[in-house]
Amino acid sequence: MRIRVTSEDQLPSLLDYVHDRPYDLDSIHFDEASQELRLSIELRSRKTKPGLKGLLGSRETTNGSLIFRGVNSYEISDDAKIGQGDIATITCEPPKLILRGALPVNLTMSAERLDAELVADEDADFA
Repeated sequence: MRIRVTSEDQLPSLLDYVHDRPYDLDSIHFDEASQELRLSIELRSRKTKPGLKGLLGSRETTNGSLIFRGVNSYEISDDAKIGQGDIATITCEPPKLILRGALPVNLTMSAERLDAELVADEDADFA
Protein backbone atom coordinates (compact mmCIF):
# COMPACT_ATOMS: atom_id res chain seq x y z
CA MET A 1 0.00 0.00 0.00
CA ARG A 2 1.24 3.48 -0.85
CA ILE A 3 -0.32 6.82 0.04
CA ARG A 4 1.42 9.92 -1.28
CA VAL A 5 0.43 13.47 -0.40
CA THR A 6 1.73 16.62 -2.02
CA SER A 7 -0.78 19.18 -0.75
CA GLU A 8 -2.27 20.05 2.64
CA ASP A 9 -5.79 19.03 1.61
CA GLN A 10 -4.52 15.46 1.09
CA LEU A 11 -3.08 15.14 4.63
CA PRO A 12 -6.26 13.64 6.18
CA SER A 13 -5.89 10.51 3.99
CA LEU A 14 -2.38 10.02 5.39
CA LEU A 15 -3.38 10.83 8.98
CA ASP A 16 -6.10 8.17 8.78
CA TYR A 17 -3.28 5.60 8.94
CA VAL A 18 -0.59 7.30 11.05
CA HIS A 19 -2.58 9.19 13.70
CA ASP A 20 -1.41 8.22 17.22
CA ARG A 21 0.97 5.63 15.81
CA PRO A 22 4.41 5.44 17.47
CA TYR A 23 7.86 5.72 15.94
CA ASP A 24 11.31 5.42 17.50
CA LEU A 25 13.53 8.44 17.16
CA ASP A 26 16.40 6.05 16.43
CA SER A 27 14.51 4.87 13.33
CA ILE A 28 14.81 8.26 11.63
CA HIS A 29 17.11 8.10 8.62
CA PHE A 30 18.05 11.29 6.78
CA ASP A 31 19.80 11.11 3.42
CA GLU A 32 21.09 14.60 2.78
CA ALA A 33 22.11 13.83 -0.83
CA SER A 34 18.61 12.71 -1.86
CA GLN A 35 16.91 15.11 0.61
CA GLU A 36 14.83 12.23 1.95
CA LEU A 37 13.85 11.69 5.58
CA ARG A 38 12.49 8.25 6.40
CA LEU A 39 11.10 6.90 9.61
CA SER A 40 9.78 3.48 10.54
CA ILE A 41 6.32 3.64 12.02
CA GLU A 42 4.21 1.01 13.77
CA LEU A 43 0.79 0.70 12.10
CA ARG A 44 -2.36 -1.17 12.99
CA SER A 45 -3.05 -4.32 11.02
CA ARG A 46 -6.36 -5.73 9.86
CA LYS A 47 -5.27 -8.99 11.49
CA THR A 48 -6.22 -9.70 15.09
CA LYS A 49 -4.50 -11.76 17.75
CA PRO A 50 -6.65 -14.57 19.14
CA GLY A 51 -8.50 -13.65 22.31
CA LEU A 52 -9.31 -15.76 25.33
CA LYS A 53 -11.99 -18.43 24.84
CA GLY A 54 -12.67 -17.40 21.25
CA LEU A 55 -13.27 -13.74 22.01
CA LEU A 56 -12.02 -11.20 19.53
CA GLY A 57 -8.44 -10.34 20.42
CA SER A 58 -6.40 -7.22 19.98
CA ARG A 59 -5.10 -5.95 16.66
CA GLU A 60 -1.70 -6.99 15.45
CA THR A 61 0.73 -4.36 14.24
CA THR A 62 2.71 -4.05 11.05
CA ASN A 63 5.58 -1.77 10.17
CA GLY A 64 5.57 0.90 7.55
CA SER A 65 7.82 3.69 6.34
CA LEU A 66 6.86 7.34 6.31
CA ILE A 67 9.01 9.15 3.76
CA PHE A 68 9.36 12.91 3.38
CA ARG A 69 11.04 14.25 0.24
CA GLY A 70 12.63 17.63 -0.36
CA VAL A 71 13.93 17.84 3.21
CA ASN A 72 16.99 20.06 3.75
CA SER A 73 17.43 19.43 7.47
CA TYR A 74 15.52 18.30 10.55
CA GLU A 75 15.40 18.83 14.28
CA ILE A 76 14.02 16.65 17.06
CA SER A 77 12.62 18.13 20.26
CA ASP A 78 12.64 15.45 22.97
CA ASP A 79 13.25 17.36 26.19
CA ALA A 80 11.83 14.51 28.30
CA LYS A 81 14.27 12.04 26.67
CA ILE A 82 11.48 9.62 25.77
CA GLY A 83 13.16 8.35 22.60
CA GLN A 84 9.81 7.73 20.93
CA GLY A 85 7.30 9.97 19.20
CA ASP A 86 3.79 9.62 17.88
CA ILE A 87 1.86 11.53 15.23
CA ALA A 88 -1.24 13.57 16.01
CA THR A 89 -0.76 16.27 13.39
CA ILE A 90 1.40 17.06 10.41
CA THR A 91 1.51 20.83 10.03
CA CYS A 92 2.77 22.80 7.06
CA GLU A 93 4.32 26.10 8.12
CA PRO A 94 6.49 26.87 5.07
CA PRO A 95 9.34 26.25 4.88
CA LYS A 96 8.74 23.80 7.75
CA LEU A 97 6.83 20.55 8.19
CA ILE A 98 6.13 19.67 11.81
CA LEU A 99 5.05 16.31 13.25
CA ARG A 100 3.43 16.74 16.66
CA GLY A 101 1.99 14.08 18.90
CA ALA A 102 0.49 13.50 22.32
CA LEU A 103 3.97 12.70 23.62
CA PRO A 104 6.17 15.77 24.22
CA VAL A 105 8.23 15.06 21.10
CA ASN A 106 8.24 17.12 17.89
CA LEU A 107 9.95 16.44 14.60
CA THR A 108 10.51 19.63 12.59
CA MET A 109 11.76 19.45 9.01
CA SER A 110 12.98 22.24 6.80
CA ALA A 111 11.47 21.26 3.46
CA GLU A 112 11.10 22.74 0.02
CA ARG A 113 7.60 21.35 -0.35
CA LEU A 114 5.10 18.90 1.10
CA ASP A 115 5.88 15.51 -0.38
CA ALA A 116 5.14 12.64 1.99
CA GLU A 117 4.52 8.98 1.30
CA LEU A 118 3.44 6.10 3.51
CA VAL A 119 4.66 2.70 2.34
CA ALA A 120 3.13 -0.26 4.19
CA ASP A 121 1.95 -3.83 3.85
CA GLU A 122 -1.47 -4.33 2.30
CA ASP A 123 -2.89 -5.43 5.65
CA ALA A 124 -2.27 -1.98 7.23
CA ASP A 125 -5.49 -0.48 8.58
CA PHE A 126 -6.78 2.87 9.73
CA ALA A 127 -5.33 4.17 12.99
